Amino acid sequence: MRTAVLVTLLMMVAGPLAAQSLAAGSALADPVYVGTEVRLQRAFVHPALEGVERAGRAIWDPSSSHWYAAANGTLVQVSAAGRLLVVADGVQGHDIDVRLAAGVAVSREPNDRIVLHGVGPERGADVVLLEGPNYFHPRLSPAGTAVLVHESRAAGSRIWLAEPDTVEVRVLCAGVGAAWHPDGRRVVFARITHDSRRVLGGGLFEVDVATGLERSLPTPTAVAAVEPAVSPDGAQLTFVDALTGLLMTIPYPETGKEVGHAR
Repeated sequence: MRTAVLVTLLMMVAGPLAAQSLAAGSALADPVYVGTEVRLQRAFVHPALEGVERAGRAIWDPSSSHWYAAANGTLVQVSAAGRLLVVADGVQGHDIDVRLAAGVAVSREPNDRIVLHGVGPERGADVVLLEGPNYFHPRLSPAGTAVLVHESRAAGSRIWLAEPDTVEVRVLCAGVGAAWHPDGRRVVFARITHDSRRVLGGGLFEVDVATGLERSLPTPTAVAAVEPAVSPDGAQLTFVDALTGLLMTIPYPETGKEVGHAR
């Protein structure tokens, strides 16, 4: 794996750019902001989970400022002291997300179901949001009231939106690698071109959850931008360049071309 290097460049269009090298061709980075620091959830192995049987990778919950993971059929919180505290039972899947402040977690279970779990002393019954082998990577909104679910399919990948309170599940847009904007009203995602073996190009877009209005987000030229993440204050946009493996950060673009409605 390449040594991580931090460099700073000045981009004429996109503004200041910070780039950190990753291993080209490695698994998805899944960048996430932990405070002001960007961590790569796919590559991060929490020390408290080493040696734990049937442990999934740790994910960060900004609502509680803790790491969580699935372990031995339970959902555990990693305490500041490195202890594992069980917060929910019956979570078999390792592809999870948590919003403890809202009392919810979501997982992709081994039976191909995307399941919403209650977390805490007054947890309710589990709710199946979607079912099928092509659904994966569920991600809770900042308030924990909605879930993004990714769908892989030959006709083009799609991003679904599930809102349990309204019992509504719908296609939000076509694309990959979606992440919530911290305002909870927008979702940032990528659209890519590929040759079935590798990504040839990519760009970032933003969709308004309520209206479906999409706009493109300008990124540096000659970059295939994928896997976006937005800083907690909404000021920074981080993404991976699929062509080079660079992890890049730019000021969040407040201007961009409207490209129509997703629905």
